[in-house]
Amino acid sequence: MASWDELPGADGSHPPDRRIDPVEAREAIQQLISLGYIDKPDEDKEKAMADSVRELQYNLARAYIDAGQYSNAAPILKELSEAWPDEYRFGIQLVTCRQATGEIREARSLLEDLFKRKEHNAKDAAKKLKELKERNKDKEFKELNAKEERELRTLTAEASRNPYSMQYLMGSLLFEEGREDEALVYLKKAEKADRSAPGLYVKLGDVYRKMKRWPDAERSYQKALKIDSENSEAHLGLSQCFLYARRNRKTAESALASLGLRYHNPRGHFVLGIALHRIGKVQEAVEALKVAVSQNPLYTEAYRRLASILEKRLKDNTSAEKYRQLAKDATAKIEAFKKGDIISPLEKEAAVGTSLTSDQIVSLAGKDILSEGPTDLTNTVIIVSGLPRSGTSMMMQMLTAGGVVPLTDSIRKADEDNPEGYYEYEKAKQLDKDSSWLPEARGKAVKVVAQLLTYLPRIPRLNYSVIFMERHIEEVLSSQKSMLKRQKREGARLSNDRLRRIFNHQLQQTKRMLSLREIPTLFVDYNKTIEKPEETALRLKEFLGGTMDAKKMSEAVVPALKRQRALKTDV
Repeated sequence: MASWDELPGADGSHPPDRRIDPVEAREAIQQLISLGYIDKPDEDKEKAMADSVRELQYNLARAYIDAGQYSNAAPILKELSEAWPDEYRFGIQLVTCRQATGEIREARSLLEDLFKRKEHNAKDAAKKLKELKERNKDKEFKELNAKEERELRTLTAEASRNPYSMQYLMGSLLFEEGREDEALVYLKKAEKADRSAPGLYVKLGDVYRKMKRWPDAERSYQKALKIDSENSEAHLGLSQCFLYARRNRKTAESALASLGLRYHNPRGHFVLGIALHRIGKVQEAVEALKVAVSQNPLYTEAYRRLASILEKRLKDNTSAEKYRQLAKDATAKIEAFKKGDIISPLEKEAAVGTSLTSDQIVSLAGKDILSEGPTDLTNTVIIVSGLPRSGTSMMMQMLTAGGVVPLTDSIRKADEDNPEGYYEYEKAKQLDKDSSWLPEARGKAVKVVAQLLTYLPRIPRLNYSVIFMERHIEEVLSSQKSMLKRQKREGARLSNDRLRRIFNHQLQQTKRMLSLREIPTLFVDYNKTIEKPEETALRLKEFLGGTMDAKKMSEAVVPALKRQRALKTDV
């Protein structure tokens, strides 16, 4: 039987330049621990390090998924699910990727295997749990030792049969295969498991809408909005129910609500265009439909609608013919894509739901990522990040001088390495294990080392703005080495070349994540800030909304503290 490994071309595995060497990664993490920028791992250091590498990979895959980069996420998740087959979240996310790229049969096969493995493991765990409880029947929970307590918790979790994710995914896959009745069975099972997920009710609404059960569809979308009033997909689904009922003004209102929450939304612009056309706002309808085709260049239905309005309502036959031809071209490109022909990234996105290539994303790394609207600092955590010894403490000093409240606990005192203080918050060093403290950081600035940024959770109505310090890597490594020597600590057992490579790799991954998640980020050059603090201060003021004192921020930079560049130490 032929193997994919024998075929020429890409095999779908994670590219070498994206892989993290576990040994080198562990040593790099040890460097951060020794420097005091990451909390100490659990007693089983090797397992803790391996888990850290695994989670970094998983978080990168999730960032790709959030940005619609399913073809980039899939190889990472495939490796993770093969290495840890009983970590069902890896497999479930891989199913999501296969579904998004149109590989429905493969997705369903993967999911069925997950179902079987979960059922087998749950039965095995239930048996072991029963035996454990029998052995300790005369003990209260508080009397168990640490090992017994850990085993009890693990087996209890493994024996549970929380079917929500798998039932939901199976229902979604069956729906995409056109098997709506079967899809409803699984989605209803998912609803019994969890009634708090707005996405479930959006999917139920979609199924009912496909079945033309319009009242049921409308009720489902309304349930989703009751749970999450800012769910763009629920507003869009509701607008399509209103469109069918010819409640045109309600259609426009719901479509606008959806677009207000997610502007890149071709279907929303299309539905809005139809509603505006029906209520007599012809020119506005044309503009909405033009946005739809600009966002989805293969939107044949929108091209045809545009052609019809231009010809029949605006008597513009020339433009109408142009859009008819674009509709034909789009149809041909979709067919070409189905046959495997190469089309542009934007057209590929329109055809299968993927987005930019990983190389295009990498090209964005290091460039400022700006928010679309004004920054609301009251609901924003300002995160100062970068490698250790890249000037993060100096940036915290600048922000504090400019009027931002720092989130610190003063546990690590000022010393020869940072005479003005470290401006640290100990809980931030445990972000990979505990993020519950983040809401208390609203409106404040907190220092988080670059390698932990991938653990930033998505919290409703909590935003992040990242100020990312950049400095020549040779200067950073020299400063780290000097600091470790003065403090008589052992860092990574790696050469500077290897440490440089792994740090650069981690920075690239972190920047890719920031870009994929569209987290507003300002990249600040350390040396330029030392030389021209006024320029950095003005950039900071603009980035954070223009309310800070730029003069005081620039005055907070003390060039005398910078003791050396490439071969010496700094603050």
